[in-house]
Amino acid sequence: MNAHRVELLRKRLTDRLDNEVIGDSEYKMLWLVRHLEEYLERWFGFAELEGVTVADTLHNELFDVVLAAVDVINSRLPQLGPTKPFPREEWQHFQNALEWIQKSPERSELALITSTFDSFCSKFPV
Repeated sequence: MNAHRVELLRKRLTDRLDNEVIGDSEYKMLWLVRHLEEYLERWFGFAELEGVTVADTLHNELFDVVLAAVDVINSRLPQLGPTKPFPREEWQHFQNALEWIQKSPERSELALITSTFDSFCSKFPV
């Protein structure tokens, strides 16, 4: 992970969200989650390639985009308020999985990210 690059990507994503995405905070959160899902799918595509280690993929811009999207989602959670449904526990499990893969970048650990994100999405209101 490149913290400087993550911050730049976070700013770009926030600017895009504020200037291009029309809707209330709930709609913007849905947009963010759907884009995160797309970024994850692309990252998994690289992480599952033969000859590429998971550790290698943690140092490219695609994984940094995943981290930036997570940061933006976290920053927007307070705007939802307590009455808007958001599966916070499942979200935390997913974030923990992302932290874990950075500490233990093994291909076998990718399933943990997939399962925690799927669990989150199954409870996220669409």
